[in-house]
Amino acid sequence: MCTEKWYAVTESGTDVVGTNETIETIDELNTNLASLIDDLSGAGVVTGDDATEFRYRADMLAAELTACVEHADTGPLGGD
Repeated sequence: MCTEKWYAVTESGTDVVGTNETIETIDELNTNLASLIDDLSGAGVVTGDDATEFRYRADMLAAELTACVEHADTGPLGGD
């Protein structure tokens, strides 16, 4: 995972004012989505069947992205 940093130049010097982590792999994306769902579940924002549905959709997204990447490695997207 890469981290992008934003800087601000002030009278007292240069300060980091924000960061943005860039996800580099589908596995990282899936892990981050699972962690987010767990956090939302723990906070009571997403519960029961909704949490199960979110996990299912996150898994499907990861599978679709994996298929796209594998297809991109073997040929053009969209077919002939």
